[in-house]
Amino acid sequence: MSEQILQQKIAKPERYFHEKSQDELCSYVSKKRTLSYNGTKVDFTKRQIAIMGFVARGYSNIKIAKELGVTESSIKLFVYRLMRKLEKRLSETVDRFYLIIIAQRIGLIKSDDYR
Repeated sequence: MSEQILQQKIAKPERYFHEKSQDELCSYVSKKRTLSYNGTKVDFTKRQIAIMGFVARGYSNIKIAKELGVTESSIKLFVYRLMRKLEKRLSETVDRFYLIIIAQRIGLIKSDDYR
């Protein structure tokens, strides 16, 4: 690649998404919300909070995937990583049931949400 072409690429990098979509994606990914559970503060992205809410309401991985427009395997991986993240922060084993308890205690769902 010539020096001139390299300088042009650096000056004006290519976009892989439409400008608005890329800005929304960056904004979505970067926003985190810190929630506290049993005195431990944990940072959650909007996506993690949404998925925790779906799990807490009893949605299956397939149903969550359809709601969010992604694959079931993506949801499985996302839930797995979310549980491991909480295990590290809380120093406790976290499964789907415990995820529901956490979601309720940090205010993501109310007890009458799953009646």
